[in-house]
Amino acid sequence: MTLYVASGQVELPDLEGMTEDEARAAVQEVGLIPSVTEVEDEDAEEGTVVGQSPSAGKVDQGSTVTIEVATAPSTVAVPDVTGKSQSDAERELGTSGLAYTYGESQYSDNIPQGAVISQNPNPGTQVAPDTTVTLVLSDGPEPEPDPTDTPDVDVSIPPGE
Repeated sequence: MTLYVASGQVELPDLEGMTEDEARAAVQEVGLIPSVTEVEDEDAEEGTVVGQSPSAGKVDQGSTVTIEVATAPSTVAVPDVTGKSQSDAERELGTSGLAYTYGESQYSDNIPQGAVISQNPNPGTQVAPDTTVTLVLSDGPEPEPDPTDTPDVDVSIPPGE
């Protein structure tokens, strides 16, 4: 009969990139206890593991593993869309999870027609997802006023007077 002495440690896999359910199963499979915490992360896909403690490697059997799972951020920064075309501004706001509407367009000598002159809220402001950003588009340079027609007035002095 041969006896083996267990070290009391198990191999904890790297959980990053897994879904929460996959990570829980992997931790439980090696006899560890999962503890999930949610972390706001705008770069990671919601529901995926973005961190763990302890890190991958040998850990004591029966120990608790903290699994950090990405959630959508509770706020987003309003991107700067001033000077961008209407379609680029709409795309960028949509990608950021924001809605948009339009204020009254204005003339601008500096911003081309159809591009964004201003926005509200201002760039960099932290807002809740789905917040509506009001965009003001350029009508281009203000047109020159039409010269008014002046009636022809004969200012000549008739001869002999």
